[in-house]
Amino acid sequence: MIEREQYYIDTLNPEYNILKIAGSPLGYKHSEETIAKFKARLRTPEQTAKLQEHLAKHNASKEQRVKARERMLAINEKKAIKVEVTDVRTQITTTYTSIRKAAEGLSTDIKALQNNERVQKEKGEIKLFKKYYQITIMR
Repeated sequence: MIEREQYYIDTLNPEYNILKIAGSPLGYKHSEETIAKFKARLRTPEQTAKLQEHLAKHNASKEQRVKARERMLAINEKKAIKVEVTDVRTQITTTYTSIRKAAEGLSTDIKALQNNERVQKEKGEIKLFKKYYQITIMR
C-alpha cells in the first residue's frame, strides 16, 4: 500500500498532500501557528487526573532514577575509549575516561584529538598536541 501511495504522490503531485514521502512525516515541521495551538490546548480535570495517575504509576522514584543513572554511567565508562595525556613539561600523565572528557580538559574538540592520533599513525612518530601534550588514545 505504501508503494502504491508513493507512486500516486510522485505521479499526481497532489496539492493538499503536504508530506512527500508515503507513510513518513520525515522532513515535515509544524507551523508556529500549529505549535501555538498545541500549547494552548486545555485538558479537562478528568484528563489531567488520568495523566497524573499514569505518570505516578510509571515514573520511577528519585532513588530509582539515581541508581539507574549510576548504572548508565558505569556502562558508559566501560564502553568509553580512554585517553592518556602527558604534559611533557611536568611529566604528569592524566587519564581521561573518554575522548570527549579529554577534549574538554584540553579545551579543544574531539576531532582535533582524533586528527592528532591519525597523524601519529601515518608518520609513525609522536606528534605533540599544542606543543606540550603527548596524546595516547587507547582503542
